Amino acid sequence: MSIHNDYLFIGIIRDVRQRMPGMEANFVPLRETVELLKSNAIELDLGLVGEEEALDFLERAPLAWDNTVNKTFRVKESIQPLQNAMVDFIKRDIADYVSRVKLAHREFRDAQHGPFTWPSDRIKDAYESMDKTYAKMKVLEAEAESFKNLQELFELNKIKAPELVTLRTELKLLKQVWDCVGVVESLFGSWSDTLWLDIRPDDLVDECKKLATHVKRLPRRLRDWPCYLRLQGSVANMASILPLVSELRSPCMRDRHWKAVASECHKPVDKGPGFCLADLLKLQLHEHVEGIMEIVEVAQKENKVEQKLKQIEKFWGVAVLEMARHKDTEVQVIVSPDDLIETLDEHNIQLQSMAAMGRGPVGEAPITVGAVLHSWNEDQVDGVVVVGPWGCGPSLVAESLLRQRTDIPSLFLYRDGTPSDGRKLDGFAFRLRRALD
Repeated sequence: MSIHNDYLFIGIIRDVRQRMPGMEANFVPLRETVELLKSNAIELDLGLVGEEEALDFLERAPLAWDNTVNKTFRVKESIQPLQNAMVDFIKRDIADYVSRVKLAHREFRDAQHGPFTWPSDRIKDAYESMDKTYAKMKVLEAEAESFKNLQELFELNKIKAPELVTLRTELKLLKQVWDCVGVVESLFGSWSDTLWLDIRPDDLVDECKKLATHVKRLPRRLRDWPCYLRLQGSVANMASILPLVSELRSPCMRDRHWKAVASECHKPVDKGPGFCLADLLKLQLHEHVEGIMEIVEVAQKENKVEQKLKQIEKFWGVAVLEMARHKDTEVQVIVSPDDLIETLDEHNIQLQSMAAMGRGPVGEAPITVGAVLHSWNEDQVDGVVVVGPWGCGPSLVAESLLRQRTDIPSLFLYRDGTPSDGRKLDGFAFRLRRALD
């Protein structure tokens, strides 16, 4: 008996075994239906089954089926030794197959640069890895299908390789993650080249919120995978950066504040004509949220102070002061109307309030320091000479504050009633001219 015939017989045995429950259950209803029709004098013309009347065939069908089953099992007994030998080979093949499935799944999960991680800056690498694994999985699934046929032929237990199902499920989930990564990276990449003046933070924030919602809706099963965590982090970082971009676009920000931003982020900032969102992203602003917000807050406060100082300076720049002799002396004193005195008191209160906001000194020192800083920031002066009475407290406070601004050339002179030493002023002017040249 050839192997081909053995497989043919085993296939027939399987078919008979699978048909047994249904065939035996159908004979009784068929017989009862025919008898019911006959009892009601209903003529039946069912035609022929082969060369035999259908009714006669139904009468002897149960016996014919029983003979077929008996003959099948006699043949099965005759080829049982050969079948047992083949079963041993099949079981070994199945065991080897199960091991290969487990190995394929383990290698896929543990790959150092596989799609479960973030293999590189190229999304293409992740898809290539998934494509290779998918091709390998299809081969394994085809093998599983062939083993399924053998299991039915030789009455073996179903193959147990849950890793194959897991592999297919994980590939589907990874596809969702990396499709989302592609959308995020593409969108963020299109934003990166936007020039500083063209950035519309509010619109970008809305888009980022939509992306964050989409990421959150991905299946829970993949939320501890490194690729998902990095995707989530990328969107979260952008969601933190965009509000800071909006704050940094404040008109209150000056060059000194941008220098503070560079110092906070420990990276240079070149705010030239080509300055764009990509330059800000390189600063990793999401790691310095509190520091950046503090810088912006300081800039806003300083701007308020500058605006107030300009108003005060403008008022007193055009204010008309009347002079008159003081009683019987030759000393000239200011004679001012009451409204001017009221304005002076109001401005003094405002200056004290500004100093309090900045935690600075009160009195004359804020006026001195504020006037110097304002003139310097407006590029109105090349250097500063501060003159005050000898031992004057506010003058000493102003000096201590201004000396901290090493970028402002300064000279401090104190009058004690003796003639001034013009050499100090000449030397300061000479050094200043040489520095400018």
